[in-house]
Amino acid sequence: MGQLVPRLLLLLSLGQLALTMNFNYGLFENFVVSEKVFKEELMLKERLIKLKEDLVKWKREYAEPISEAQQMDEELLGKFADYMKAASNSSQLLSDFDSQTKTFGGQKSFSGALRGLLILKETYRLPVEDITSGVLNLFSPSSQKLEVFKSRHTLNTHDMVDLAGTAIMDGWIDDAVDLTKVGMAMLEKSGELESKSVPEWLKEHLRQLPKMKSMLPRIQNELLEKRRAIVGQDFKLLPFAINEQLERSETQPEYLGDVLAAIVPSEENMKFGGDIKEYKFRSVCRRHRIGGAVRSQEKFTKCSYLHHNDPFLRLGPFKMELLLYEPFRMIYHDIFSEEEMRWMKEYSTPKLSQARGKSEVNEKFKRNTKDPKIHRIIHKTIQVWLKDKEYDDPVMYTQIGEGRYMQDEFEEDLQKGKVVMPVMRKLGRKIELATSMEVLARFASTEFQVTNYGLGGLCETHIDPLGAMEGAYVDAGHQHLVSTGDMIATFMGWLEDVPAGGETGFDLTGYSQAVSPQKGSAAFWIDLERSGKRELRSSHGGCPVAVGSKWILNKWMYYYDQFKTFPCGLDFYDQFRPFKGVY
Repeated sequence: MGQLVPRLLLLLSLGQLALTMNFNYGLFENFVVSEKVFKEELMLKERLIKLKEDLVKWKREYAEPISEAQQMDEELLGKFADYMKAASNSSQLLSDFDSQTKTFGGQKSFSGALRGLLILKETYRLPVEDITSGVLNLFSPSSQKLEVFKSRHTLNTHDMVDLAGTAIMDGWIDDAVDLTKVGMAMLEKSGELESKSVPEWLKEHLRQLPKMKSMLPRIQNELLEKRRAIVGQDFKLLPFAINEQLERSETQPEYLGDVLAAIVPSEENMKFGGDIKEYKFRSVCRRHRIGGAVRSQEKFTKCSYLHHNDPFLRLGPFKMELLLYEPFRMIYHDIFSEEEMRWMKEYSTPKLSQARGKSEVNEKFKRNTKDPKIHRIIHKTIQVWLKDKEYDDPVMYTQIGEGRYMQDEFEEDLQKGKVVMPVMRKLGRKIELATSMEVLARFASTEFQVTNYGLGGLCETHIDPLGAMEGAYVDAGHQHLVSTGDMIATFMGWLEDVPAGGETGFDLTGYSQAVSPQKGSAAFWIDLERSGKRELRSSHGGCPVAVGSKWILNKWMYYYDQFKTFPCGLDFYDQFRPFKGVY
């Protein structure tokens, strides 16, 4: 019992802290299970708090030996019985606590955190010294200028070992060199290898730094000579040879001119994605690349009141900021109410899920990355889907070939059903008015998706439509595209401001642009040409969150149901133009 009580008190303190902090651990996998787990956690929290109160009270009031005069005190004996009952149940309580917190972390989460720090360093060109001290200079979307952000945490020498090792494993040799140099300086200054107070197993961990320092020059220089490039599908290097001190060598190889030219991505690399495309995308997140087409169209970009020539909207128009005339890209300002944003976050928080099943399309993509009919599916970090209406009858499909489906015949009214989320149904109607698109019909749009990105959270570059109307491979998970057509437009709203990072970056050369999160506003852009062909200039991704977290709402509209206001064109290359009904 002597060792059990301190352990219980420690776990109870940690448990109370974890359960009262506003963290999203990505524990939940589906609606039914998530609600069950959420309720179990609340019950466990109450049990932990109650047991802590009992144990603390017992320790404070009854830790002294019981005298003979007290032995017959029935009240005391009753309290002692209560304590023994609590203690006898403690093993089960500890088991429950361990079970509930298994997904709060682990080696996978630790490795993910290390890679998240590396991506933040690389994306925003953060000096290693700033990262270790926890003081960062970053661009703030709200103030539109550089600001200083201070963290409560700093990095130690062991952290540098883990970060540098992860960088080497991932092939990010340039970052490994930077981290190892600073780590070695920290190691020499701390004197930890000579200290008698540092356990031997910790010293063995620290000895990895000198080992990495000795092997990095060979890795960097040999890869540079062999690959003749500084970035590729599985490596990222410094643009020069280095010496044993990890500094730039005085003499440099003659082929370096060709190496520097090789970082310009080819159309093939940009089309099929990968490390080269992401390397260029990160410069968009740093706002170093503003596309030529974006600059040339600045005379068209302006703020207006949007009414679509609708009498109702003329009295209460939407606030519209045109970002790009072609391809059409814009922002709706102040489109969400505080009540809508609060409801969506509160509803979504206990249901957020990072669970993913295997994607048939992605498995095919791994086997044949160069097949133009196979496109990799991008999965968001932690998400929940919100269904505003449930329909009475399912839609059935029959496979008629590889990657080809046909909707079965039906006699029922497939639009018949009941509204299950009035808040989201009302919001869907608002999006209909704002976009002049069909949104509420069964085949007109996707369900609502709420996504949360934590520190370092990002979304790699992609195009939202699958390419189904161009003959792309369609798996069973996308068989509904037979009824809906591909995604014609994206509506993406921000439910919170982001202190730093988290922009949506459009990365295609000439059309690159970083759009900052703005609470209560929403970005809107067109994903298809009028022919139904994918608009490749809509390629975009989510820049990593540097400070805070990012909450967004997504809604994708489908092609077929938009024939009234967004009809197909006679010319194969016809584009959809910006809205005209504006003040």
